Amino acid sequence: MLQGEMLTPEQVWKDYDPSREPLEVEVLKQWTEDGNGFKEMYFTGKTIGAEKVRIYAVYSAPLPGKQLPGILHVHGGGQTVNQDILRYWNERGYAALSFNWGGRRTDGKAYTQWGTALAHANEADSGEQIMATIPNVRASSWYEWAEAGRRALTLLAEQPEVDPGKLGAFGVSMGGTLLWTMAAMDERIRAGCVIYGLGWHNFKEEFHLVTGTKPEYTDEDSCIWKRVMEPEAYAPSIRSPMLYLSATNDFYGKMDRSFDVLSTLPEQTPRRAAFTSGFNHYIHWEQAENVHKWMNTWLKGEEQWPGTPEVSLQMDEAGRLELMIKPDPAQPVTRIEANCALGNPHAVSRHWRQLAPVANGEAWRAPLGVTGYRGTVYAYANVFYESGICLSSSLVTETLGGAGAANADDCAWPPEHRSNLIYDGRDGLDGWVTNTPNADPFPRRYSPLTTAVSEDGVLGFRPDKQLSPITYRLGDPEYRGMEGEALRFQLLSRHAADFTIIVQQRHFPSHTLSYRCSASIEGAAAWQTFTLPPESFRHEESGEALGSWADVNYLELCKPEEGWPDEALLFANFEWVPSAYHHQQSLE
Repeated sequence: MLQGEMLTPEQVWKDYDPSREPLEVEVLKQWTEDGNGFKEMYFTGKTIGAEKVRIYAVYSAPLPGKQLPGILHVHGGGQTVNQDILRYWNERGYAALSFNWGGRRTDGKAYTQWGTALAHANEADSGEQIMATIPNVRASSWYEWAEAGRRALTLLAEQPEVDPGKLGAFGVSMGGTLLWTMAAMDERIRAGCVIYGLGWHNFKEEFHLVTGTKPEYTDEDSCIWKRVMEPEAYAPSIRSPMLYLSATNDFYGKMDRSFDVLSTLPEQTPRRAAFTSGFNHYIHWEQAENVHKWMNTWLKGEEQWPGTPEVSLQMDEAGRLELMIKPDPAQPVTRIEANCALGNPHAVSRHWRQLAPVANGEAWRAPLGVTGYRGTVYAYANVFYESGICLSSSLVTETLGGAGAANADDCAWPPEHRSNLIYDGRDGLDGWVTNTPNADPFPRRYSPLTTAVSEDGVLGFRPDKQLSPITYRLGDPEYRGMEGEALRFQLLSRHAADFTIIVQQRHFPSHTLSYRCSASIEGAAAWQTFTLPPESFRHEESGEALGSWADVNYLELCKPEEGWPDEALLFANFEWVPSAYHHQQSLE
């Protein structure tokens, strides 16, 4: 049986020179827009025999530009060149280049021509070669994509408006994964930002969660890939400042693993992180603002950043657990948000409780309100500065009730503190999020879900027309459904439509079970009440009814195909009520 060659990251890239071959630029189109000059082009990535890889890219810069810092955009999976992102950077005084590494597309957009010999570098055709290790990792799709990124950096550096000594790069999702490699192996990158992309692609998450220990890898291909091509293999070689942005519930960049990777950066390498609470693959604009500010610091010499907030879990004088937060006072703090989650080792499905931090000298104290709880507590804080910077602390954990409580499935919650009320709007969105609005962190600046009040004074939330509200609150031990209960909520709409309610057991771990219930909005401009016992939900494949609320930790209000029918639609008053053992939809 053939085995791949075990190289080090340095050996993989030792003989590669991203400036060796001529770029052979072919300009397809040039234009001026709002004072910025644009160039659409193909350039040569590499030559394989008689074939040349022709990489598609668009470049833009403020005019007249001279010695401008340059930004390279590395897109995510399924994405491509994004001119709106170029405009975003031009408005902030940067030249910028966006290139396509994904190759063949079917949507009519221009793309990189990988040729026959490197057909596996087309993301859609990568197949088993995406993580190939035979004869070595240079046979993989990921290697070719990283090479393309380094060639794009060469093209950016050679633009007449650009100062080649002031180059930054940011990557989104799969592009973020690529950026770890590029930042480690290409010293021309003076500042980097990774968004979601984290690595740990073959990490045995379930094994780690069950045993508490990191798994041993016996599969030769997995061993090679982990040691040679994963971001965690490249992080120790990164010397340029690195910013990491993600969402707490991201499926691709798992929150807990992010701190493992960041901790392996060299001690002298500046690093910061910020997380958008509750979402998956979405960065709220308050965290997205960090990206250009990070580049301004390292490429323009603007203000230095505060340090990472210090946090710890400790007992107060009355024996109650609280999160202590100590922000760096280097800049004025405008507010602090603190969050905790209970009993869920899976970052992707945690319900983040909003805490109420109170200033206490130079520190802030946020009571967790978990007296009597037995299980694991996860907590972190976001510190917002007057400058617009948002910084997240590290994630801290503590197991209450002894070691045996750490892996308990039921995570004991005091019965007398159990709540039938799931959501009533008094605490804002209080854990409600939506499906991914947009993986790119900019340029769009909006909130996908907003709080609202009806004319009769009922508090609730209103989603964007094309987004589906989601909560993980049903997995929080205080709010889990019990035997004999039904889920009840209200909806206000002036127009009718059909929608779907989805619940999942064990959302995102390896054995997720998804159940659906169809519902109709009557659109009578009056409150409509939905009361749904578990048997209202049917398995999406087998049709089997949901037997109980056990292990349900995900609730989604799935939008109608054409979107929500009313821009003033409002959801309110989610609670557990005694079940009537039938599917009831009625007006009240």
